[in-house]
Formats: sequence, C-alpha cells, structure tokens
Amino acid sequence: MSMTDMFVEKAIAEYADKGVVDNITRATPMLATMPTKQTNKGRENVYEIYTDIDSISQTELDAPLTSINAESKLGRSGLLHWSAKQEVGKGKLNELGVNAGSYFADKAGRVFMKTGQNFESSTIYNSIQATAVANHKKTGTIFTGDRVHNFGGTTASKQFSVEIVTWDGDTTTGLYDNASFGGIRQGMFEVGAIGNGTYLDSNGVEVYGASYRMDAGVQLANAQNVTAIANIEKTATLVADLKTGNADYYLSLMLERADPASGTPYIYMHPELQIAFSHAFKDNVNQTAFNIGGFETMITTWNGIPIISTRNMANGTEKVITGL
Repeated sequence: MSMTDMFVEKAIAEYADKGVVDNITRATPMLATMPTKQTNKGRENVYEIYTDIDSISQTELDAPLTSINAESKLGRSGLLHWSAKQEVGKGKLNELGVNAGSYFADKAGRVFMKTGQNFESSTIYNSIQATAVANHKKTGTIFTGDRVHNFGGTTASKQFSVEIVTWDGDTTTGLYDNASFGGIRQGMFEVGAIGNGTYLDSNGVEVYGASYRMDAGVQLANAQNVTAIANIEKTATLVADLKTGNADYYLSLMLERADPASGTPYIYMHPELQIAFSHAFKDNVNQTAFNIGGFETMITTWNGIPIISTRNMANGTEKVITGL
C-alpha cells in the first residue's frame, strides 16, 4: 500500500535531504499519512456540501419529466499560519566557517520538525477529535450517536483516545496555499532572509536573521470519514480493561463507520495504547510493510488497517470528554 502527495513531500522533502525528511516523518507520523492539496482560494478552501438531493422518479415511458433538486451550501476550511524568526551573530558564523544561508538551512529541518509536531497535535485534537465529537452531538442526522464511542473513563486527565480518519485527498485532506508569501517558496514552508545583510539586534549585536513561515490546514468536510473512541482510562489493568470493554469490537465498528472504502483509512493512537491493544488482541494486530511518503517501513495494522502510533498524542493525560 502507498499514498502520494503527502505532507512530507509538499512541505519538507523539496527542502531537506533524506536524513532530515526521515527524522521528520518519524516525529510526525500522522502528518506523514495525510494527503495534501492546494487550496482553491488562497488562505482558504471553498467546497460544496449537498444538503438535500432528490431521486429521479420512476415513471412510464415518455411521461412528463418532473423537476428535482440538488440543494447545497458552501463550506470553508482555512489555513493556520505559523511564523518566527531566528538570529545568529556574525562572529559566531565566522568561527563556524559557514555563511548565513548554510547556517539557517541546516537549522530549518529541525525547526520545521518541531513545528510539524505541534501542527500534528493540533490537527489530532482541534480538528479530527473535535470534528468527530461535534458530529456525534448533532441531532437529526444519520451521524447522530455514531461518530464517537465513549469507553467510559471518568478520571480527569487520565484518558487515552483513538482517532480514525479515512483520507480521500478531496473532502478529507490536508491543505496548503502554493502562493503564500508571493510564491517565494512553493509548498507550506518558507525560509527567508531578514534584510539584505547584517543588522543590529535588540542588544546591539551585529547579526544575520532568517524568517520561518508555514501555512497549513486540514479539511474534514465529510462527516462520515471521521470517528473516534474517547475516554479510555489509563489504569494499571489497561490490557484487561480493553478486553472487558470489548474494545476490539468498538475499534472495528468505529473503523467501519469511518467509511474505509471511500479512501485510505488510518487509526491514530499513542504508542502505549497501541501496545495495550497488541497485548489484548493478538489475533487482530499484525506487522505489515507499508510505504508512507516514499519511505518503506514496517507498521502495526488492525486487521490490515494501519495503526499509526504518535507521541504527539497525550500519553493517557487527556481530559474526559463529556456529553457523549
């Protein structure tokens, strides 16, 4: 299995060497599985949501044609903006024997790796989990009560969760703006020089400066592609608790409700929770060769569906999600 047009390809691979890209891929495994596409309106992507579609009527041959409607509304997904600056003294560069461009290029991979980790955590909790919970709480839709399974944990700040996304690269996808900052840099990341040479910093030291910027977002326009399991309490008997709570059934059920046939599904959880699932349900968990963003790796699967374990999810310290 493989997917192309990934976050690492759009945002990182064009800038860094394979060693840096490989480190970033390991640091942000969820982003490494997320397809990306360019927004269609600058810093936001505008899409159409169908709200009511009529069926063609069954009629006699040559009967008068009846009118039907395909009502829709517009949805919008915006990009998040990340920016910072970095400075280095002229004397330090002389001692290192490198120029400013080389110095900042070397630092960029590390800066973007850390930024990617923060972006991944934000995407998991503020986009994926929040979308699943919001759709679960909606009334009067086919998704009512179907988006999140409440595993029942009640202790504050002692919870795990599982997020499931079926990425289709269209309705459910990462986003970037190819023309950000005047198109100086293609993709999500940009490194730019501050000024045309040295300048004095706030302490009067002669320095070179670089600016770092990133525009990135996620679009979860199809409610059927996002589900979750919430409130899995971190206990000393977690493996037994997963068995007692029939977590194998609910993981498979929520995976099915994420419409896996519509794209490429992934299951996201913290590594310690993945280990607990592996011990609780040995028959369901296997190791499979997988290609992510052009890199071949061995990953854990749940009945053939990739489990992506990421340390950018909380290690059993999530809050209790109420109202499920």
